[in-house]
Amino acid sequence: MSNRFIAKPVFHLSLLTLAMLQVSQAFATPNDQIALDSNNVAHVVVNDSYNDPSTATASASNVSQKALNFGKSQSSDTTTLLSNVTGMNAQTAGGISALPVFQGMADHRLKILVDGVDSIASCPNNMNSPLSYAPPTAIEKLKVYTGVTPASVSGNSVGATIVVETARPKFAKPRQNTVLQNQDLQNSVLQNNEQFSDTTIILDDDKTAQQIDTVILDNANTEPKRFHIGKQTLETSGEIGAFYRSNGNQHGANVSLSTTSENVSLTYKANYAKSDNYKAGGDFKNYTETGNVGQQLDKDEVGSTAFENMNQSLDLAYLTGNHLWQFGYNWQNVPNELYPNQRMDMLDNRLNRYNLRYTGELDFGTLEAQAYHENVKHGMDFGSDKRYWYGMQSMVMGTNGFIGKPCPSISGTCAFGMPMLTESKTNGLNIKLSRELNDTTNIRTGVEYQDYTLDDYWPVSGSMMYPNVFVNINNGKREKVSVFGEWEKAISPTWTSQIGVRYENLKTNADKVQGYNNDATSTVAMVKQQVRDSNHFNAQDLSKTDHNWNASIINRFALNPQSSLELGLSHQERSPSLYERYTWSTSPMMATMNNTAGDGNGYVGDVNLKPESANKIALTFNYQAKDDKYGVTLTPYFSQIDNYIDAVQINPMNGQAKSNEAGKYNVLRYTNQDARIYGVDVSARAKLGENRLGAFGITGSLNYTKGTNTQTDSPLYNIMPLNGKVALTHEKNGWNNKLEWVGVTAKDDVSVPRNEIKTAGYGLLNLSSGYDFNDNLNVTVGIDNVLDKKYALPLGGAYMGQGRTMSMNGELGNGLSNYGTPVYGAGRSVFASVNYKF
Repeated sequence: MSNRFIAKPVFHLSLLTLAMLQVSQAFATPNDQIALDSNNVAHVVVNDSYNDPSTATASASNVSQKALNFGKSQSSDTTTLLSNVTGMNAQTAGGISALPVFQGMADHRLKILVDGVDSIASCPNNMNSPLSYAPPTAIEKLKVYTGVTPASVSGNSVGATIVVETARPKFAKPRQNTVLQNQDLQNSVLQNNEQFSDTTIILDDDKTAQQIDTVILDNANTEPKRFHIGKQTLETSGEIGAFYRSNGNQHGANVSLSTTSENVSLTYKANYAKSDNYKAGGDFKNYTETGNVGQQLDKDEVGSTAFENMNQSLDLAYLTGNHLWQFGYNWQNVPNELYPNQRMDMLDNRLNRYNLRYTGELDFGTLEAQAYHENVKHGMDFGSDKRYWYGMQSMVMGTNGFIGKPCPSISGTCAFGMPMLTESKTNGLNIKLSRELNDTTNIRTGVEYQDYTLDDYWPVSGSMMYPNVFVNINNGKREKVSVFGEWEKAISPTWTSQIGVRYENLKTNADKVQGYNNDATSTVAMVKQQVRDSNHFNAQDLSKTDHNWNASIINRFALNPQSSLELGLSHQERSPSLYERYTWSTSPMMATMNNTAGDGNGYVGDVNLKPESANKIALTFNYQAKDDKYGVTLTPYFSQIDNYIDAVQINPMNGQAKSNEAGKYNVLRYTNQDARIYGVDVSARAKLGENRLGAFGITGSLNYTKGTNTQTDSPLYNIMPLNGKVALTHEKNGWNNKLEWVGVTAKDDVSVPRNEIKTAGYGLLNLSSGYDFNDNLNVTVGIDNVLDKKYALPLGGAYMGQGRTMSMNGELGNGLSNYGTPVYGAGRSVFASVNYKF
């Protein structure tokens, strides 16, 4: 099998790409913007579309810097930071890898861009999700498209787009006074002079000046260390931080160091986080055994929630004339991340990512280009809270049944866990051109290329996992070429319209597979199933080509100076993932290891799955009072999804569909059906008043989503029930305080084929307080779940945190199923963090 990893990935640009580049050179649009990085340190912004691949028309929500700071203190999971966006929730996974759920869409249905990279989870359980590679302490910008997603930032998704930036370049202030080039930029600075009151501005009207919009602001409260070498100025700055959370003994640290000149910027970031299992607000199970000799977990301990994570990055930027070059290297090592709702745990994950980006103002407009390479090595097995030893030689009687003890060697009667290995490589190239046709019209066009290869194989470990390597996906391939065009026009001073179209050619393929045992004469059910399923899979035509179209129409109307209305229509298409198309074994032990839902069931792919096709309409109304004392945003939405990839129960003995069996875990096959999702997101804020004690305010949000499979009339899986938040805020000088109540109603609408577990409603009280000492030192403290409430997570899935998780419907030592136990949320936790800038 090792021969499959000798081939090098080929990085090429198709003829379609070259043709598109030739045609698109006539189009571009400069879009000026001033922005400060999260440290408020002087830096350069070259082009708005580079820093934020959005348009002025589409509705989007940015997570505020204040919310980011609080979020970094409370969690090591970037997805939890997104909960500040109304309508965004988190599907439980590992401690750093929760999956974002927005308006009923999750996982592959969302597009996630981290520093422009469209990363893909390389795991049959989606453990290394794209956001897990961006630790909260490294994030400088976090944005979600909340209405209709523009065609320019969509692609192979049927839901929202999430944009994360961790590497915005910073440069030293020149020895001379700051020079601003471009009249529009000058006007922007003058109009916002109160915000940048400490900025020294000299306007340069020289028409021969470089066209690149270079803004260097010296209004950082934390002065960098400056050194002068000849005519060059060098500046150094940095940040160091640490945190502690009592529930789970979570702790970690982060550091950032920057050295910059007027043309070169070098930044290093590192992050470390570690946690033990957390405890719920009370006992939620009636057993304690893990399946391993001498190890038990308390009845309130949520097994398999421990993790350890390390990230490092190095970012180099070079600014010359009208051109900005950036090179970024990202490295991640996860020694272990245990999963409370999966039968497996992640015991190794290593990422290496190389990311080269260019932005420049040229004669024909603005050019943005990006090339990236990413390789991932991922390993899973049973973690410390799950039974590791299997087979007749390992069996020993425990308190409530058989548990596993170490046995001498791998054989037909002794199994050393169940290792599962994945290797993937991703190469990508993006080119975007834009042009301002006149004062009211912009056009954008671009091409994107991505080549992804995946190998998923499970080495021999003994007992029934013997004598061959199990090949889950062999040389899986996905090649995608996308082209898009977008037109935006201010039709009148109060009406802006945007129309975009995207075409994607997406090809997938895979090679032949094999099971642990290929003995066609065997009478053992598991062996017979593997032989039957592999033969059936290998006999099919595995090469598939999808022609996907996306389109968006967005109109924004300024009703008056205080209110606006946005109406959007979109059509989006998404091809099945490699795991949805090419996983093949119906045998329960193997099928349960292919599970991205966290529901305890087993899943089998279907080579002939069709792409999902979603039509969405969304309306966003925004009102801000004239005196800015209050504001409200309301977004109702409706989506109809054709060929929605849902699942049906099957009988592993014959591989055919069966009637739904309730009250247990089952094997399911992915299938195309139709679905409907609708709902409403509401957010509001108000200033309550200001006196000598400080400024007081209130914020609130409400999210309602309804998802239904229109063919079976079953509710869709993992739809968040009605939920809301209300927070009282207080600010005075450097103080920022918040008292928050979170309320969630009972989850009664559950997926029928998946036997999704119902959960009760609950309310949580959270308290947080932060103080800035002279803008150099920030200290944040707080208490999550102040009342130590015991509650089940509506999107937590089925509890698989301990026991014989290899055995479907036999997870407990006595051979019984643990079905019906959901994953519970964390009880009371006191947290504290400190950040120092220098």
